[in-house]
Amino acid sequence: MKRHRQERLEEEYRALQCTIEQCLLENRDMRKDLNDPYRVGGAASLVDGIRDNIEVIRSLSVRRDKIARKLGITT
Repeated sequence: MKRHRQERLEEEYRALQCTIEQCLLENRDMRKDLNDPYRVGGAASLVDGIRDNIEVIRSLSVRRDKIARKLGITT
């Protein structure tokens, strides 16, 4: 039973890490779009998207770090 829980936690940890990395890549792309001199309008929606991603990253990071502590992983 303990082994199954460990595997589930490891799987959840990897999934959270992948989601966090995806959000970071999206933020990078949105920041590039903000700096594009040929972009027309939409700056406010890009800034909102970046802020939303930052909040998602924060909440996922907290969960990931809790799981990491249970697994004995240092972050």
